[in-house]
Amino acid sequence: MKNFKKVMLVGVLLVMGTFVLFAQSGPVLAVSNNCGYPIYYIFISEADTEDWEEDVLAQDVLMPGQTVNVRLPGNGTWDFMAIDSDGDAYIVYGVRVPGTSRISIQ
Repeated sequence: MKNFKKVMLVGVLLVMGTFVLFAQSGPVLAVSNNCGYPIYYIFISEADTEDWEEDVLAQDVLMPGQTVNVRLPGNGTWDFMAIDSDGDAYIVYGVRVPGTSRISIQ
């Protein structure tokens, strides 16, 4: 019985590890700040949705001239909104992934 539990535990851990690797294997998009102001928020959503998803910068700030790599949950068409230190919004609509590997906030 103990061996069965060990085998089941190893199986569960392998499945969980595979899921984590799969979840982290989405496309990566480089987002560059070329607007001249610090970017405090970057929101990303699928192009066919009305709501913005959560802020991908979290606690970070994207300074002018810096680039951040953003892992997307999958391929498709995405919209991006960045908000700078003055509260100005920069929106990029219809980014196709794969196909685009970099966007610039200007």
